[in-house]
Amino acid sequence: MATISKRCHAVLPSAGMGVRLGGDQPKQFRHLAGKPMLLYALDAFFQCPEVNSVWIGMSPGSNPLIHDLKSRYPNPTKRFEFLETGGPTRQQTVLNTLAAMLDLGVDPYDWVLVHDAARPGITPELIVRLITLVKAQEQVDDQQQALQSGGLLAMPVADTMKETTQ
Repeated sequence: MATISKRCHAVLPSAGMGVRLGGDQPKQFRHLAGKPMLLYALDAFFQCPEVNSVWIGMSPGSNPLIHDLKSRYPNPTKRFEFLETGGPTRQQTVLNTLAAMLDLGVDPYDWVLVHDAARPGITPELIVRLITLVKAQEQVDDQQQALQSGGLLAMPVADTMKETTQ
């Protein structure tokens, strides 16, 4: 039976400008219940022992809040990097961040979990569940099939209701 030992890394694309939301700063830095949305994702991935490192792909000329974000983790339990790898699209930011990770020594056969930095609903339990399910897929007799295992974490969409006075 083929089992491939891989480390897990999280990529949080965080280069978006939050244009649809509006405001004076990108959505991932906007506060929700007292902290920037990016911190919900960072906290969730930091609490998962299965995740070895967290990589945040930022826009070049990064946001001044990065120093504040780094100061919240003075003694990190795992590697985390803010990289100026932001591109014109989320896909390009992810691609640029993956390339930087390889340049910085991440094994090309390791797992990568990608989660949008402006999505605060992620929990350590959901992350562990996804990793567990993907590991179960990997327990096959075919080495090539084991290399191609993967998964997608999705949540049901809640209906939106709007109230008007007209």
